Amino acid sequence: MPLPLSGQLGGDQLGVLQLGQLASPGAGVITITIAAGIPSAEAFGCGTAVNTDGNQSITICSGIPSGEAFGVQPSLSTVPNIAIAVGIPSAEAFGVPVTLAQSPSIVIANGIPSAEKVNSPALIPALTRPTTVFLAGVDVTNLVLVNTLQITDPLNGPSTATAKLYDPAGSLHPAVGQEFLVYRGTLRIFGGQVAEPLESAWQATKGTVTALKCNDFSQIFDHRIIGQYFTEGQGGNLEVTVGAIVDRLLSGDGITYNPVDGDPGVDLGPQLFNWIFVRQAFNQIAAKTGWDFRVDPYKVLRFFPHTTGVGTAPFSIAQNDGNILTETVTVRTYRGKYANRIYIQANTQANPLWCETFSVAHPGLYPSSPQPPDGNRILFVTFYEITKPPQVSVNGVAQRVVNIADIATKPYDWYWGIGFGVAQNQANPRLQSTDVMVVCYETQLSPVTVIQDNAQITARAAVEGNSGFYDDVAQAQDILDPAGIAAYGAGILARFGSTGIPREVIYTTTPDKHGLQVGQLQQISMASPLIPSGLYLVTTLVTKEVDKQFLQYVCTATTGANPGDWTAFFAALQRRSQLTLPSLTEKYVFPIAPSYAGITNPGAVGGIQGQPHIIRNAEELLQFVTVYFTSPPTGGDLPVNVVLNGSFALGIVSPTYPQAGTTAQTYYFQQPQRAFAGDVLQVYIGDVGGPGKNGKDGLFTVVSSVAA
Repeated sequence: MPLPLSGQLGGDQLGVLQLGQLASPGAGVITITIAAGIPSAEAFGCGTAVNTDGNQSITICSGIPSGEAFGVQPSLSTVPNIAIAVGIPSAEAFGVPVTLAQSPSIVIANGIPSAEKVNSPALIPALTRPTTVFLAGVDVTNLVLVNTLQITDPLNGPSTATAKLYDPAGSLHPAVGQEFLVYRGTLRIFGGQVAEPLESAWQATKGTVTALKCNDFSQIFDHRIIGQYFTEGQGGNLEVTVGAIVDRLLSGDGITYNPVDGDPGVDLGPQLFNWIFVRQAFNQIAAKTGWDFRVDPYKVLRFFPHTTGVGTAPFSIAQNDGNILTETVTVRTYRGKYANRIYIQANTQANPLWCETFSVAHPGLYPSSPQPPDGNRILFVTFYEITKPPQVSVNGVAQRVVNIADIATKPYDWYWGIGFGVAQNQANPRLQSTDVMVVCYETQLSPVTVIQDNAQITARAAVEGNSGFYDDVAQAQDILDPAGIAAYGAGILARFGSTGIPREVIYTTTPDKHGLQVGQLQQISMASPLIPSGLYLVTTLVTKEVDKQFLQYVCTATTGANPGDWTAFFAALQRRSQLTLPSLTEKYVFPIAPSYAGITNPGAVGGIQGQPHIIRNAEELLQFVTVYFTSPPTGGDLPVNVVLNGSFALGIVSPTYPQAGTTAQTYYFQQPQRAFAGDVLQVYIGDVGGPGKNGKDGLFTVVSSVAA
């Protein structure tokens, strides 16, 4: 009387184990059929011999997986049970299509993998995998290990994809540069190349596991150098300039340019790309115009305005709408890279001119002593001493300027040589309140162009009860035209200031909420957590394949134009030469014993100086410091240092400013020092004979790198 024990996976063969005869008279041979595929750790035995005293039993040896137990106590009874506990391996299925006795049962506990279901008598097959993956044109979908495929797509840099591939034959050996494509259905959701394959294997087997890191097709921007000068006629605007760069340098790599968004209407002026990476050139154009750019999985480059994005998100976010996992929603409001006044330095401005404006709206640089033209004033005091002939204009008209020593022999409108400031020829009409005078003169400082957002300054002043200024410094590399430098600053201000203090929302979607893209605008409004209603720009999208069944998305959206992504800090540092300031650097400037008009300056007092700065970003690396004194120390070389949270920063070589020094000194950290948002940064100076010998009118600048 054979007793089959079946329910095995289709295709498994049955084995027959002859155990013996029952002691009951007339009974036939009992055969227990056990499906193939039982894990190798299981062993079944029957002791040493078959008893004939009616106490026949089956002994289960050690090694059974912890969740499984098979036994018959004390013998094959009339109501046997087979119990299958938690954790049955995914390839095993146990069912009873025929009876062992009068009322057998199968108990199946929790823990069956999500792709499998145990039923009687067969398994329900897994769902079709939603993604397909191609490596060098070959479909490798079935080699991708579960829950290892992930795509990270930031707006401000290349997209990346990671996955682990298991090849049981050991014949797959991915190479750098091979094409890597991921599809959802027929839609390509990632296109790029292998950047780093990491292959490993157990020596006892042929199979290999390869961990892949891939960059999207825009990686070519980091491997192409552009050295070109565009006159205003040859370029002058975004659409023409970008089209020319793509045609000349990128078309051979399959990159095309889609000008569907048109042109921002910003006059770029003459442009010099002085042997830099293409990504740097595109970042420079993006900064000037306030637009963003990206390359899609089909190698199409697109520049677009952040105000409209690349389109509207396929769904909005509201309270309990079922689109997101509500327990994962976070909202973060932070200063970050917010700025409402930008100082632009340009390496093409050969003359280090410092300009000051005297008008009713801008009455000089001394807040306590404003100097507006008023019909009486003839002397206008400048912030720095004038040591060389200055340039003076009134209402845009250039004035005749001479040294005070020449006023008796030369015609003039203004004269200099009196230290700080210029004075008007008393025979000329006085400047009225409607006049605007600008004085430009050489200093030791680099020239800057200042762009500010008055509405944001006023708004911050109302909230904080102070001046409302949030300053930043940016470098305009190789921009020749002053109007272009100003446009560059305006673009940075639009990106990091004009939308106000940025707000960042991070959420995880429910399964298979497809259609989100970086650069889309999404309507978000929630009461808990409180997220004010508005359009948010999708700046980062992380796509994860889950259990080979569905895709889940982790989205970051912000109110700002694109304030940056802090999730890949060290990766951003490695790319810092390809990205646009100020998303990469912070500058903390500390004045040391500055002079003010009408007040005697005794000089610097040794010790930790006042005016601390607070680290602005989630994480920064302190890179170097610069020190300069207009009136240098006279008592000896002056020790200076950085103080972080009350302690000296480590790893910097004993910086000192030389006695009677006349040039700025730069000191690098031997190892960059980490600082975090909220840390307090201060400056220390030594004492070489008291305030009168410690120097005055100094500037101490700390430069750090931040993620972008």
